[in-house]
Amino acid sequence: MFGHIQQETAGLFYLEEINKSAYCAEKQPWVRSAYPCVPGKMYYGRGAKQLSWNYNYGSFSRAMFGDAMVLLNEPELVATTWLNFAATMWFFVTPQPPKPSMLQVLDGSWVPNRQDSISKIKPGFGATTMIING
Repeated sequence: MFGHIQQETAGLFYLEEINKSAYCAEKQPWVRSAYPCVPGKMYYGRGAKQLSWNYNYGSFSRAMFGDAMVLLNEPELVATTWLNFAATMWFFVTPQPPKPSMLQVLDGSWVPNRQDSISKIKPGFGATTMIING
């Protein structure tokens, strides 16, 4: 996890993404309904893990506050409050379907499926980087 913090933020120097973009996913109706983008708000990478996209802000907000709209309305809180590291821990332990959580990769509970094996994805830092970045 600390390797990813270093990679994502240059040692916590950048707590907000340099090349900011809206990161508003609205193609899927369920995402639009569950995690609606708030006009004027942007969901670019913030915090020690650079939490990005409205669906991640909404899901993390639901985990922390029981309400997706808290951080959809105020995404900047992820960079300016205790949520900075809380978002990092949440992302570390929360599966990102169809991908496992980073913790599952590291604790050995994730077993690569056939496609993972064909793609030569093995447990380790490379697999956890793919969970974060695609």
